[in-house]
Amino acid sequence: MATRRSRKAQKTSNMLANLGPNQLSLDDPQRQEYGHVLIPEVDDMDILTFATKVLGVSFEARPAQELVLRLMYGLPIPEGQVEIYVESPPAADGGLVLERKRLSWMELYTLITGNHEVFEPGVEKDEGLFRIGRRGGKSFLTSIIIDYESTRSKWRRYLNDDELGWAVITATRQSQAENILLDTCHNLLVNSKLRFSYIVDDKVRDKILLNNGLRIAAYPCSSDAGRGLAAFIHAFDELAYYGVDGPKSDEKVVDALVPAQTQFSAGRPKTLKISTPAGKQGLFWKECEDGAKVPGRLTVHAPSWVFNPPNAYGDPDYRFLKRQHRRNPDMFDIEYRANFAEMMNAYFDPEDIVKAATLAGDLPYEVGLFYAYGADQSGLAGQDRFAFAIGHKDRETGVIITDLVRSWGTKDGDAIMAEIAGLTQRYRLCEGMIDRYASGWVIGAMRKIGLLPQISPSAPELYTNFKTLLVADKVELPERQPLILALKRTQSFYSRTNTLSIAHERTGEGHGDEADALVRMVMALSRANWIPSRRQTAEELAFEQQRNREIAEYDPLTFALN
Repeated sequence: MATRRSRKAQKTSNMLANLGPNQLSLDDPQRQEYGHVLIPEVDDMDILTFATKVLGVSFEARPAQELVLRLMYGLPIPEGQVEIYVESPPAADGGLVLERKRLSWMELYTLITGNHEVFEPGVEKDEGLFRIGRRGGKSFLTSIIIDYESTRSKWRRYLNDDELGWAVITATRQSQAENILLDTCHNLLVNSKLRFSYIVDDKVRDKILLNNGLRIAAYPCSSDAGRGLAAFIHAFDELAYYGVDGPKSDEKVVDALVPAQTQFSAGRPKTLKISTPAGKQGLFWKECEDGAKVPGRLTVHAPSWVFNPPNAYGDPDYRFLKRQHRRNPDMFDIEYRANFAEMMNAYFDPEDIVKAATLAGDLPYEVGLFYAYGADQSGLAGQDRFAFAIGHKDRETGVIITDLVRSWGTKDGDAIMAEIAGLTQRYRLCEGMIDRYASGWVIGAMRKIGLLPQISPSAPELYTNFKTLLVADKVELPERQPLILALKRTQSFYSRTNTLSIAHERTGEGHGDEADALVRMVMALSRANWIPSRRQTAEELAFEQQRNREIAEYDPLTFALN
């Protein structure tokens, strides 16, 4: 009996056999409805035709993205003007001010490269260095290039009959490589007119399988991962953050993988290095410092709003960007303006984290202990998770013990609050800390279930307090991998004004949400010197047990008769 996959492959093969090489034009309504484009036609397309006609991408609201594709493949810069957002002097209160402005295509080129004349006009580039702010669309741009290169039949010329060709994606960890670039590549293809022509099956774990003998695969940033694969394109996602895992780890990964392109050298294989900036260190910073006139390389630098204008995603008044700027101007300068920090390093010694992780799991409630909580509430959107941590402090030793950590990826706020209500009752919770930028619904919902949230201090103060206790062996943590990884990957950086800021790597599992909830819980217990975190005497314990029985047995209709 044929398997599901073989039946699907046979169906695709039969469909292709029934279409002649020029049976339908690309724009024919019947072809569009059928969702099919023939391989010979795709091979003859330039990158922009492929992106717009096949993938269905529009660059009308995002001209900077179109310009990057033109420059990568040596296509001419158009005449005329485009509208983009540019930053103006700050408002009286220091707030972010953007204005919509019309520039010529050449002025846009100068804005993103710094060059006043086109460097290497008409020359296809072998390497792209994209230093673009968060939410600027650099992953989207890179995915278009990966899909384009992965549908070129020319790569088969350089492979043996039984050999596969690879588009290799690496990121700071496996989940990030899969959940961002690989997913975007997959979504573009399955929603395009290529679905029946190229894709053998949907994404299988960490790979996209194409029936032209080429593969798109995701790997973590390790010099061993992907080594030995015949790769016609490499994409290094968030390259500026590879160095956090060890000295020169970014250079080791790139040096280990790029030589795999050697057999494709006559076909112009590509290397793409994309990232928001980190500190002034590492390979990404060094190559950005080389400037935008390196032969064979396209180097671009621009803030988020140039490549992904707020009006393109329904926020013409850029409320989201204003909010991010207000929360942390120094972090905004790095993540959205795409400027390098003076210095960035791992904030914690990993050995201190491992040494503190001594608890096998959740600890049960104990009568006589006072528990506090910390929360990091998501906006129920994007990849952020809602995280909640509970702990208590041993007054005799001063050690803060983490009893429980939870996080939720669901966007159902009622379901999250229902679980927190259960934890509130179990641990007799009342006092705790939440983010200073908590949404109104979070505060209201917490008060309804009996919690009295306090606004926490800034992230640097929270993490400095936690680190002080951690180094002094005054914190006990659960052996919970998402939490341990988030703490190990917490980064500190200093701005030009020498101000400390704290950053977390953003991944498919969130953005350090559990770590943020933990340090808020620790701060709440650090400040509460009045907390009776000791074992009660027999008399105190008997009194509390009697009080709990009275509360449980309370009946307003009969209470006055007793």
